[in-house]
Formats: sequence, C-alpha cells, structure tokens
Amino acid sequence: MNTTAARSIAGDPTRETHLTFTLPSGDKIYAPGHSGLPVADLRARSATVETQVASWTDRDQELLHLRSKLLDLEDRNRRNNVRLLGFPEGIKGTDLLSYLLETLPKLTEITFDHPLEFQRAHRLGPKKQKGSGRPGPIIVCLLQHMQARQLLQAARMHAPFSLGPLEIRLSADFSKETAERRQAFLDLRSRLRHLNVKFGLFEPARMWITKHGESRNFYDPEDLRSFLGGLLDQSHTMEMTPQIPLDTQDSPAGTGHAEPASDLEGRFITDPQTRGRDLDRLTKTYDDRGQVFKAVAVCSSLKHISTQYGPVVHRIEEVTPEEENLPEMHWDQNVEFASTAYGKNNVKVLHIRRQGKLHFIKELEVNVQLTLLSKKDYLYGDNSDIVATDTMKNTVYALAKQKGINTIEEFGMDISEHFLSSYHHVTKAKIYIEEAPWRRFEKNGIGHIHAFIYSPDGIHFCEVEQSQGEPPVLHAGIKEMRLLKTTQSGFEGFIKDRFTTLPEMKDRVFSTVVNCTWKYNRSRGIDFEGSWKTVFEIIKDKFAGSYDSGEYSPSVQKTLYDIQVMTLSKLPETEEVEIILPNKHYFTVDLSKMGLRNDDEVLLPLDKPAGNITATLRRKTPSKL
Repeated sequence: MNTTAARSIAGDPTRETHLTFTLPSGDKIYAPGHSGLPVADLRARSATVETQVASWTDRDQELLHLRSKLLDLEDRNRRNNVRLLGFPEGIKGTDLLSYLLETLPKLTEITFDHPLEFQRAHRLGPKKQKGSGRPGPIIVCLLQHMQARQLLQAARMHAPFSLGPLEIRLSADFSKETAERRQAFLDLRSRLRHLNVKFGLFEPARMWITKHGESRNFYDPEDLRSFLGGLLDQSHTMEMTPQIPLDTQDSPAGTGHAEPASDLEGRFITDPQTRGRDLDRLTKTYDDRGQVFKAVAVCSSLKHISTQYGPVVHRIEEVTPEEENLPEMHWDQNVEFASTAYGKNNVKVLHIRRQGKLHFIKELEVNVQLTLLSKKDYLYGDNSDIVATDTMKNTVYALAKQKGINTIEEFGMDISEHFLSSYHHVTKAKIYIEEAPWRRFEKNGIGHIHAFIYSPDGIHFCEVEQSQGEPPVLHAGIKEMRLLKTTQSGFEGFIKDRFTTLPEMKDRVFSTVVNCTWKYNRSRGIDFEGSWKTVFEIIKDKFAGSYDSGEYSPSVQKTLYDIQVMTLSKLPETEEVEIILPNKHYFTVDLSKMGLRNDDEVLLPLDKPAGNITATLRRKTPSKL
C-alpha cells in the first residue's frame, strides 16, 4: 500500500493534513486529517493498516494453498477406487462383495496374479426400485492399487462389457472438483480434433496437447479454451512454447518482447493484482520449463507464489522431477496398439558344472522379451515401468549362477518366472534359447572328462511363453539338421501344364534342412533331454530307413508326415508337431557336350530357389458325444 501526505498549509507540520491511501486493487481512499495531529502518527497508523491488509492477503493465499492440498489428498485417497456403472439393483451387503469378486474377473477377462481383494463396496445414491431407470453406480475400493489399474486398463481397451443384456462400464473415481475439470476438458475434444491437435487426458486432470511438433499441458479448462481460440484466430500458425499454465494473459500491446525478469520481480512484489500475468511473462523469458522452475526457486521474493497459485504450482514441487525432461507426446486418436513388446536378444552365456574332475557344459544364446501392462512408454515416453534390457542381460547371468542350467527348457522357465514374479506390471514373458551343439570327445565309447568338440548335427532350441497367473506354454525343437540320401527318393504323378519343365523322377538325391518344433502339453515332470534325443532319432530313422536297405520316400510330404506321426506316438507329453522341410536340390550336370556320360555321379548343389514343405500335426480332441 502506498501513502501520500499533502499539507494544506505549507510549512506547518502541525496544521491540518489529509492522506491518500492507494490499495492493492488500485483504488484510492481520501482521508481528511485533524488539526494538531502529527503527520508521524498518521504514518504509523497507515503502516499498521498496511500490515493488517498484508496479513489478510497472506491468510487468503494460505487458505488457497491448503484447499489445493486437500483436493490433492482427496484424489490420492481415491486412487484405489473404481466406479462400476450398469450393475443391476437389488444386490447389497456381503452379497454385493461376493457377487463382484466372482463377476469382475470373468467380465473383464483379467487373470490377476493374486486373488481380487476389496476393502469395501457400496452403491451410491438413493435406493431405486427394480426397473425404475438406470441403476446407481457402485464404488469399490481395492486393497491393491495394481489391481485397480488393471481393471481400468481393461475398461479403456474393451469397454463396454456385456453382462447379459446389460452394458457395464468402469471408470476411475475422483473428487467432485476434479471430475468437473476432467469433464470440462472432455467437452473440448471436438474442438481439438477440428484443429487437428493431438491430445491426451491424464490423471487427475491434466490435458496434454501436441501441435506443430510442440507440446504443452493445461491444468485449467478455461486456459485451454482460450488457447484454442487463439489457434483459430491465428489460422493454426501460432508458435507454441511449453510453459506452466498460470493466469495466461498477453503481454502489453506494443512491447514486442517480455520484460526482464528483474523488472517483473519488482512488480511481483509491489502489485499482487498482476502476479498471474507477470509470472506468465516471466516464463516466456526462458527456453524451457526446467529453467522456469529454477528461476522461480532462485528468486526468493517469488517463493510465496505456491500459496497464491497452489493448484498449479504444487505440480512444480511434486511432478516436475518426473516430467521435466519428458519428450513431446505423439498420440494419434485414430490408431490403437495391436501388440507391444521389447527385450534383449543374443545374450550368450557358458555355464560349467563341475563334479570333481568330470565337467559338464551348456553354452546358450538367450532372447528375452517382455510385454507391459501400460503403453505409456510408447505414448509419451514415460519409462517408469521399463525394465532395462541391460538388466535382462544381467538377470540371465545371475540366474545361471543361482539356479544352474540343467536343461534349456527349465532355465527358460526360471527366467520367465523371475520377471513375472518380480514385476507385476509385466503381463507376459517370452524366452527363446538355443544351445550350442558341444559333444564330449570320445574314444572307444569313453567320453573325455573335460574336452568337447563342436558338432553341429542339429541345434536344440526352446521357447517359453508365460502370462501373469498362467502356466508356461513350452515349445522345443531341432533346427539346422541337414540331411541327404543319394537314392530311394522319387517324385512322380504331379500336375503338368505348359509351364512345366521338371521331369518325373523315380530315383533322385533327397536333401533337406530340418526345422522341427513340438509343443509340450505340460511343463513339469518331463525328461527334456530325453525327449529331444527321441525326436532326433525319429527324424533320422524315418528319413533314412534301416541301415542295410533304407526306406523309399515318394515325396517330401510323406516323409514329413511319417516323422510327425511317430513323434506323437512315442512322446505322450507332446501335443502338436510342426515341421518345415525345404527341398535342397542336386541336379545332374550335363557332360554330353564334353563327350562324357554322367550316371548321376556329378551333381550341382542348388539351394536357391528351393521347394518348401511344411505341416503341423496335432492330437485330435476327444469327442464329447
């Protein structure tokens, strides 16, 4: 408050005076003086009035700050709540809890890693008679925050859910004021789409928009409404600068530039009525939000802004460390995710198990792939749920040490179970492992105690895929098993048209590279090494036949089918078998122009182009009749 004293009789400090008080609002109050009252006393009284007014202003600001804190606490207290819309009336008390505990997992098709648990559940609003309009909403409070997130995530992806003829919807629970702000933001969606602005509404009530490659967030719907009006006025060409959305007002006309921070700081101290505008202009003197926050922290005279602008500046205190460096958001409202996953590939590890002088080795190459519950890392670069791929690599090494490697199938399940049990927001783990084909040195049937030879007659691999709360799905297989026989293979009776040049053959070279994958019908109680060796021997037997006479193959397809049937017959733990057999051709070289006869002794290996034959065979499901 400014005070001006004007003497009515010049040169006489004891004669009648009058005072003019300038209030923070800009209004002026004229106060006539009294004869003989010293000006010093009047000044003391005016100082007392100023102190009282300042105290009232500070208290108002403190109340605003406390109100914003209470609003924030109320919203935080509701984070485990979920509102259920559309459930029929007539269910109450413990029956309601039991009904929801049984119905919600089935309705949303979520498999929770722990049983669904409610702290409480009740219906809002007055009781309605059955059939009398829309049923009132039910609010449930879950004991585990992650389960509430899973329900809301399912609602965003798949709602509305069908419960007989009823449509069921789920939504988050907010305080009344926050819900009204969210609805006001949602009411602006059509304008955002019309202006080709990408947007996202985040909890509790923050709208993040992207236009012309620049991003900005709003906490007040009116600020966003004004901003969109400016976009219309400027024909979509306004340059956007990220800043905190306070009382955004334009700089004074004709200035062309923001005033220096020091000048704004001075006015901030003297004129509370312009603080919103001045702080907004202060933000424009810096390149990014991070520098703005630092400026506010450095200027001690500005520290009390957190009381005047509590709902907004409170976000600076608690959210800035996480959001300050977020990249711009790209969220196209016309697309949706079909799938997401990320991981670490080609993690190589050699494990040595020592039993005295006798050593055993397993050399593996491991791929780890995880799927997360949230897509926020893709939508706006929030990495708070990311398990670093370097951590995945280190986990492979650590588990090899802690658990050892008996078989690659068991080790793959150890890895998947580790990630699913350690991180409940990981919804699926997929592990692929290949084992290097080391074999012991042998002499006269006796294996060496610690020497091995690389013998690539077939690569042993497996794949473990497991979702939260479900048993692993386990595949194993053989790849790069190259086979060749010089006779007892033919190909006759095929369709011939004007483009056919291949002659029928009753006897030819048959060569292929086997890729065989089988699915286990369980994951425990299996001799994985024994199963792999059994399939390996079946492939050799059905391809080559007996060692003294062989076995005729009329087509690659017939040989493939015979291998599959024998595998399912000998291994009851298998559910289905897929085999891929490319036909690696060997053509007889024409030597006639050289005066030589070639009786299929000199052939040209030609692996490209090649025929490719594949089939999947599974056990029949028993008839229910």
